[in-house]
Amino acid sequence: SDALKIEQTGLFTGDIVFDRCQFVQQAGANRNNVNLVSSGTTYNPTNGNGSIAGLKFKACDFYSGDRAVTLLASGGSRITDCWFVNGCQIDQEISRGFSLESNNASALIDNIHIDGVYINRTTDGAIVMASTGTGGAISSVWVRNSNIINPVLSAVNVFGDNVDNISITNNTIVDCDNGLGGAIIVNAADNIDVSNN
Repeated sequence: SDALKIEQTGLFTGDIVFDRCQFVQQAGANRNNVNLVSSGTTYNPTNGNGSIAGLKFKACDFYSGDRAVTLLASGGSRITDCWFVNGCQIDQEISRGFSLESNNASALIDNIHIDGVYINRTTDGAIVMASTGTGGAISSVWVRNSNIINPVLSAVNVFGDNVDNISITNNTIVDCDNGLGGAIIVNAADNIDVSNN
């Protein structure tokens, strides 16, 4: 179940701002605070059909559940221009903070900003970006100026052959239980800037 789910079967866009909202879930598997799923239609560059775009979450609270924010692109569709900024925070231990997955050929997640967020205690990675399946892509993601406290496994984990142009800069990471080998893990991705963390 989801506190907020946006699922495109054609086009979902419009520069929507969620300002100082609270997304609350019960603890338990498969419970998302915010779930963005773009899978219904292959992206059409002439009219933008087949995408979720133009969402901004400002100073929002994500509380309990399994994953605070899930972005899943498949079927050749896209998720683009989504911002989590201005003090968004994850207040209680959960499985994962941000989960970005692109899992089919031609599917794309890009222009994602995770800037100035607070993540308190995750048990399966605070921020995970994965290109899986048949080769979806993730590009142009900025993780900046954030406080990631006590993440188990990793604070930021980036992997996949079609993941590139990722910036992980100026973050504060405290007490990482680096069960996977590091607070920030990059595997098979290209053009990654990891600096001043």
